[in-house]
Amino acid sequence: MTKSGYNLWSSLMFAKAKSTSTTLKGKTYTAKYYYQAGNGTIYYSLYDGNTWMGYVNANATK
Repeated sequence: MTKSGYNLWSSLMFAKAKSTSTTLKGKTYTAKYYYQAGNGTIYYSLYDGNTWMGYVNANATK
């Protein structure tokens, strides 16, 4: 993660945030999949090894 202020979502329904990019900033994760919302926003499905972390806005990453 490179930017603060983005939520890490537990589902693409965006009802409950698991964490924020602020707490994950500076750590390296693997984006195995991506999803493009109807408004064009891209979300990555992040993994720490084989552990799924959640969905994050691609703008929070580099």
